[in-house]
Amino acid sequence: MSVVRRESLNIICCKWFYLFVGVLGLTTTLTTWAGPQKISMCTEHWPPFVIVEKGKDVTQGSWVTVLHKIFDGLTDYWLDIEVSPWKRCLIQVREGQVDGTFGHFEKDDRKVYMDFTTFVVSDRSMVWYSTKNFPKSFSWDKFNDLTQYKFGLILGEKFNKEIDQLISSQQIKSETVTEDAQNFKKLALGRIDALVKNEKVGWAIAHELKISSLVKPATKPAYENKRYLSFSKKKNHHRLIKLINKQIELMRSKGEIRKILGYTPL
Repeated sequence: MSVVRRESLNIICCKWFYLFVGVLGLTTTLTTWAGPQKISMCTEHWPPFVIVEKGKDVTQGSWVTVLHKIFDGLTDYWLDIEVSPWKRCLIQVREGQVDGTFGHFEKDDRKVYMDFTTFVVSDRSMVWYSTKNFPKSFSWDKFNDLTQYKFGLILGEKFNKEIDQLISSQQIKSETVTEDAQNFKKLALGRIDALVKNEKVGWAIAHELKISSLVKPATKPAYENKRYLSFSKKKNHHRLIKLINKQIELMRSKGEIRKILGYTPL
């Protein structure tokens, strides 16, 4: 190969190299200019944890505060909370229409299409009863004791393994509605005997509806479970989950999460 031709090839190679470096640098710069990545998480009205007001951004509620506290420590991401009914929210996560959701339990059917963070908090769900139907007291020991009562359910709602089994086998008689407020109103009127709901959520609904003297939680909790953040497997958010886990563990170690959510310290 002649010297002139070799020099020409070297010049061409150098030009392509510098062009590649330039494109790489431009891509990096554009990525930087693009700013933090938006992470969309769906939820529904879930007082006192999530407060949804029509036509307004979701900014109120103790779980909303926890989420923003977590994301404040993540410089590469920013949080966008979207509102949809819970059943539709789960479908959106499964289909990858949103990035994830929060505040719920880890279940086998959800693990098929969700990646979970470390747990955020452990809390209690209670058996709420009608004081009209049970003016003196309401108590239960074993889950089978609940089969003598008529329960109110929310469409698509799940509990623990024992209660879910009693409901699916129709050993627990039930009526289904679409909203918690409907269920609590029926409970206050004595149209159903009992329902299962998170302790904090139940009291918030009872106070909001001004029926706290008509509905009460039994002393024995239905169950205690851990709540998580989760992300659609279609989004492949493994890096984000690792960062969130560090934030959660730091906040838990300081007792911040239970304080924000209004639970007693461990």
